[in-house]
Amino acid sequence: MWNKSKTFDVTIKRVKWEGNDAIAIVMNDITFQEKLIYWKTTNENKDKIIATVSHELRTPLNGILGILDMAEKKIDQPEILEYTSLCKDNANLLLSLVNSILDLH
Repeated sequence: MWNKSKTFDVTIKRVKWEGNDAIAIVMNDITFQEKLIYWKTTNENKDKIIATVSHELRTPLNGILGILDMAEKKIDQPEILEYTSLCKDNANLLLSLVNSILDLH
């Protein structure tokens, strides 16, 4: 719920009124425009944060998966291959979870 405060754009001008110097004050309620700017900025920041988090999480996970792929091609011990396969499965599950969460945005 929004508070009851308002934002105004105020212009003060010196004018002549019935032959005398006077001051005219014009106030425009710009509360709604300020809220629109806030919402737009908030959405832009959210998009930047999502993009950064996406990059920072997906890049190392893809690097881990790539190294595990290369390791599997060089390893000839079944027990070690089982460990790398388990690591690879878990990295893929984690990447899938990260993708699902970030793609909800």
